[in-house]
Amino acid sequence: MSALLRRLSRGGSSKPSWPAVGVSRSFSSSTSAETEKEIAHFNKLAKEWWDPNGPFAGLHDYNKVRVPFVEKNLVPYARQDGSVAFQSLSGFRILDVGCGGGLLTDSLARKGASVLGIDLSEESLKVAMQHRDQQPKALCDLMTFRKATVKEMAESEPEAFDCVVASEVIEHVDCVDSFFHDCVKCVKSGGGALVITTLNRTAESYLLGIVVAEYVMGLVPKGTHSWEKFVEPKQLLDLGKLNGLTHKGTEGLLYIPPLRQFISEPMSRINYMIAFKK
Repeated sequence: MSALLRRLSRGGSSKPSWPAVGVSRSFSSSTSAETEKEIAHFNKLAKEWWDPNGPFAGLHDYNKVRVPFVEKNLVPYARQDGSVAFQSLSGFRILDVGCGGGLLTDSLARKGASVLGIDLSEESLKVAMQHRDQQPKALCDLMTFRKATVKEMAESEPEAFDCVVASEVIEHVDCVDSFFHDCVKCVKSGGGALVITTLNRTAESYLLGIVVAEYVMGLVPKGTHSWEKFVEPKQLLDLGKLNGLTHKGTEGLLYIPPLRQFISEPMSRINYMIAFKK
């Protein structure tokens, strides 16, 4: 760790203030040994998904910004201030890639969307379905969960979704290029959206997303992240071009633990959200 810190420090980045949050679900286009390790990691944490003060607290807080980001980049009638009406996603079909315990799936469904959540962690999917089944029937009917990879979805349901969301997932996959391509294949042509949230590969993200968040403050379970697998925005922008997508916007974020709040960070040095149009 010290060697990597010294190497990162030579990049001349400014000293950060707060840790990144990126507790993610295990998900990949394949089931390699590394992927199986990720699945086992999240199986152990499955019962903690719906504890707003537990290991996934950051993802509960993340919904306050990532759901509006999906709305803004999918709903054509969003107002100038970025806000949208209640049930603004009614009529849209969304694929939640790496849904885990269903935190984002639930929030998107509450906006009226029909959401299919996929994951490879059976224990997380059980938790997601148990939570769904406790909701009112109208909300319950909007959520479906399935054990599947995005590659399998691309083959079985190509161009079937108005929006594909991969939130805090891509930094865990074995091959970013193929994962991105499979996500694109699931998006409808003619205006469908692809939304990705992840962590940039910077000195700040290492210090905050791993050292501070995992080992100092315990905001994220130890071993959740591998800094080498963090994804730079430019890589996603290049993949968007290669796959014929139009970049709609990128928003950088900084998590403030005492406030349980994400704030804008225009340099996208730590957490960021990015959207594309197909």
